[in-house]
Parts: sequence; C-alpha cells; structure tokens
Amino acid sequence: MRIKHSVKPIGIKPELSLGLLAANSAYEELGYEMVITSITDSEHKATHSLHYTGNAADLRTRNVPEEKHQLLLELIKSKLNNQYTVILESNHIHISFKPVYL
Repeated sequence: MRIKHSVKPIGIKPELSLGLLAANSAYEELGYEMVITSITDSEHKATHSLHYTGNAADLRTRNVPEEKHQLLLELIKSKLNNQYTVILESNHIHISFKPVYL
C-alpha cells in the first residue's frame, strides 16, 4: 500500500482503515500495488462527501489494466459488508464507510 504525497489522512476513521486493509488485500491478490489518492483532502463533487469526515477514500486504478477493474471491484466488495460502498469511477475506485443502524 502506498499513499500519494498530497493525501492528508488527518481524521481518517478506524472503520475506513479496516476497509482500506481489505481493499489492499484485493489489490495484492491480483498482483498490484494499492495507491490511496484521496482521503480528507481535495474537493469532492458532493457537498456532504464522506471524504470530509474521514469516511471515504479514493484508490488509483491506472496501474491496473482496465480489463481487471471490474474483477478488482468485485473482490474488494466481497471482503466488506453492507456498511461499505465500493464504486468504480472513471479513473479510481471510491470506497466509503457509512454505518447502517437497525
């Protein structure tokens, strides 16, 4: 796992850290390095983005062949429960944690 130099992990939630460990495992299983490109830094589309509360991160995909993106996405999802959202965006994988209360 590598963290891009501009990433600010200040305020990252422990639950997101667990999700990132699971995602890293998926990247490693496929033979690629996971690179975190955003956590609480940068500007995000949604005003109430979970990035701003330390509950979301973006992961680089350009180092993974495009034909492996969907497989990587499904592998990450298989390692997490329904409190995590994992989305393949145009140039990265977005992972976020949002607690589900019964």
